[in-house]
Amino acid sequence: MFTRLLIPIALVIAAIALFISLTSPAMDTLSKKQDDKKKIDAALVSAEKVKSLQNRLVAQKNAISPEKVERLNKLLPDEIDNVQLIIDVNNIALKYGPSMALRNIKVRTDDGTTNGKIGPNTKKYGTVILNFTVTGPYSALKQFLNDLETSLRLIDVTGLTFTAGEKDSYEYNFEIKTYWLKK
Repeated sequence: MFTRLLIPIALVIAAIALFISLTSPAMDTLSKKQDDKKKIDAALVSAEKVKSLQNRLVAQKNAISPEKVERLNKLLPDEIDNVQLIIDVNNIALKYGPSMALRNIKVRTDDGTTNGKIGPNTKKYGTVILNFTVTGPYSALKQFLNDLETSLRLIDVTGLTFTAGEKDSYEYNFEIKTYWLKK
């Protein structure tokens, strides 16, 4: 009779020991895998959101007309074309007479120096400095400066000197700076 009572107790103890030794670690592993699955599902949802955003941005980029892209490239080109820069500025000046044609043209580009600062040059843009001389009346100078200000190309007038000439004719020495994106 005692053995009849002892065998079921031993079987219950063995079942508990078996559960603790085998089933409990498997449950922990399963729990960890479920947590990993939740993280992966969340990452997939985030990836879908990013992909959706990317598709929207690509669609917006493709919706920009080629004319507007050309205007943006003129505003801040990704390479500098010194000859085209001179032609563009000269065309603006020539609207105010042949005497306003550019003369004594000098072009300098940034050489990657850090302007006296220690460390590498980390600017994402380069500069081109254009020096030139034009001759004309003061009214033509004002209009020329206004056209430079409103041109698509980003231009800063960094220096302007003048010399008086005959009547209403002056010689203007310009220094302008324009920018381009580095690749």
